[in-house]
Amino acid sequence: MSDTRIFNTIRPSQFLIPVLIALALSQTACGGGGSTSSPPGSGTLPPPPPPPPPPPPPPPPPSGFSTQAKTVRFLGRATFGATPAQITSLTNTKPSDWIKAEFAKQPTHYLQRILDKIAALPRGEMLFANTLTNLFFDEAIAGDDQLRQRMVLALSEIVVASSKGDLDNFPQTMAHYLDILSDDAFGNYRDLLEDITYSPAMAFYLTYLANEKGDMESGRVPDENYAREIMQLFTIGLNELNMDGTLKLDAQGQPIETYTNDDITGLAKVFTGLSTQGSDFYDILNDRTSIYKPLVMFPDFHSDLEKTFLTVTIPANTEGVESIDTALDTIFAHPNVAPFLATRLIQRFVTSAPTPQYVERVATSFETGSFTLPDGTNVGAGVRGDLKATLAAVLFDAEATQDPATAPPGFGKIREPMLRVVQWARAFKETTPDSADENFLQDTTFALGQHPFRAVHVFNFFNPGYVA
Repeated sequence: MSDTRIFNTIRPSQFLIPVLIALALSQTACGGGGSTSSPPGSGTLPPPPPPPPPPPPPPPPPSGFSTQAKTVRFLGRATFGATPAQITSLTNTKPSDWIKAEFAKQPTHYLQRILDKIAALPRGEMLFANTLTNLFFDEAIAGDDQLRQRMVLALSEIVVASSKGDLDNFPQTMAHYLDILSDDAFGNYRDLLEDITYSPAMAFYLTYLANEKGDMESGRVPDENYAREIMQLFTIGLNELNMDGTLKLDAQGQPIETYTNDDITGLAKVFTGLSTQGSDFYDILNDRTSIYKPLVMFPDFHSDLEKTFLTVTIPANTEGVESIDTALDTIFAHPNVAPFLATRLIQRFVTSAPTPQYVERVATSFETGSFTLPDGTNVGAGVRGDLKATLAAVLFDAEATQDPATAPPGFGKIREPMLRVVQWARAFKETTPDSADENFLQDTTFALGQHPFRAVHVFNFFNPGYVA
């Protein structure tokens, strides 16, 4: 049997502690004795006895980590899978305490470890991107920073920068990108948008690295890739949305587009003039350390024209960094961002087809920057775009924690192949992984159709709207 078939046939019940508690239910029958006849000579019947009091309502079903099954189900979403030790230690504790502890953990970083490996290489040798994903697999299997790294993987499938292609030769560039996702995983989405905009990995992947202003004489125009994708795939989508993620419709009952080609053209001018740190705009490798540092603005190459998009106009001759700030503020302020991101995060963690009500509740936490945990603790900074509050809303929503036996048809999702592999390793107590020694993990694209941070295109591993 191939590795893939083994992973696909393993079920959680095969590795969980197989304890089922049988509840013995006893019934007691109450009877009354005595005569029902009237006393002799009374002439009247006694009043009927009062009706019995209604039975008390059933107690609410146990919540949180009250059973091993609930513990496994929650951790199967919030982490890379429950371990036997976690099942034992967390059952009968509070998920609120667990997530607060996860939020307090320091981020796991990758860049320095990659740089150390590069420094130790023999002269003339180089590392490739699989070295980075080996480190990630090790953290996913045995690392302590589980919730944050699970969020890193989810975000990497939303704001996609893939090592497939030329970035395979620059693991330090992708490691810098992962550190951005790790640092911003529990921060604010507006900050994340800015950090990825200035990251060499994203600029390289979406081709706005050393993107020049237009030139009317030669016919050169700014590259439009990032302008398009930051709107379509990272923030607002193609059509206007209600707060619950459903489509807004015009008077003719048709979806309303969020932007036009003119908006793309106007926004593309904003993302001109960015290149790697150094003295030469065109020589992106003039400083070998620049490929893992934030991009800088070269004013001479930034478009000084007026830039109009999404009903906002940036005046001519506005400085480049200021133009980017205005553009990101404008995109982030769009009302679509909350339901758009809420839907994407629910799909990555809980269910492929969330109800509108679920989407709206999570989107509301994104808007308010706040969520109240089951124990009454408020998480989030109270600022729109808070990812800590948004993620907590995703994981603790009533739909996420409902009993699967009574969940509506279609609720849930098929676990992604690479998550199945990691959960398998965690379930069987792999505590000292070394992914570099596992040929199977060097590139799981063929066996699984998926490999971390190596999506086949900017749409991630799945087509838009994919449900499974």
